[in-house]
Amino acid sequence: MIVAKTIEAGADSLTYSFSAGAAGAADVADVADAANAATAAGTAGAPGGAGAPGGRTTPVVLVHGWGGSRTDWHETIELLGDEYTIVALDLPPAGDSSSRADEVTIGSYADDVAAVMDAEGLAAAIVVGHSLGGAVVAEFAARHPQRTLKVVGVDTYHYLQLYPKQTEESVAAFSGGFLTDVEVSVDALIELSSVLSTPDDVKAQVRASTLKLLESPLAMTALLDCLRWDLDAALRRIDGAGIPVAMIAASDLLSAEATERYGERMLIIGFPAMSHYMTLEDPQGLADRLVIAFEHEDHSP
Repeated sequence: MIVAKTIEAGADSLTYSFSAGAAGAADVADVADAANAATAAGTAGAPGGAGAPGGRTTPVVLVHGWGGSRTDWHETIELLGDEYTIVALDLPPAGDSSSRADEVTIGSYADDVAAVMDAEGLAAAIVVGHSLGGAVVAEFAARHPQRTLKVVGVDTYHYLQLYPKQTEESVAAFSGGFLTDVEVSVDALIELSSVLSTPDDVKAQVRASTLKLLESPLAMTALLDCLRWDLDAALRRIDGAGIPVAMIAASDLLSAEATERYGERMLIIGFPAMSHYMTLEDPQGLADRLVIAFEHEDHSP
């Protein structure tokens, strides 16, 4: 069963969905205790070590992308079933979360992930992020390696117009349209993220949610900070901590250049005939690939 909870964390009011694994809260605490023990021993995140992913009630945190919300994950959460204890949060100002801050950043979002984990007593988790959420979970892992069992990006790091860190000229070019004609820019972004088979109702849902998000000035601060955020720096810290990284990528949107750049730094799991919006378009196919990513034990691709 998925339940909604809300906490206050600094300037942010965070709403998140929570689904407990079948073995119950006591077993989740056991996983957290094991992660703490692994941290003390210097083995947190190591494949096969204490707190390693793949067991029952392994904690998983899901982070949506720009224009999405925590409810994008709900079907996938149901399909993952009782093997995992799952938290999916709304990043302010999306969904039911909000912030009194003047801006939100990839770093502040990483702090929000930590706050939600603290609220649920989760010492460590597999962190999963879709699109901009991929930047959030990578930043979280770089800041909190002892709390990260694995990083899983969902159609995220291979978009080289977003990652790695962009020049100010590129930031201005990418974001300029949103400041002059929001609807045209949103439509163009959706088309770039779609394939021929992407259903019209999925595009319409994404369009509506993105335009709603952009009613808040915080939305553009998040996008601009993502463009300036440094994926390569985060990956160096993650790799240095021995944390496995995987990415599920829409095969038709995955370029050879991106594969060459990141293929040796993470496990890439292809998703053929799929758009960027796989959380909405094919939750079953996404759930199947998430399990593959969770259970892959070798740090290297």
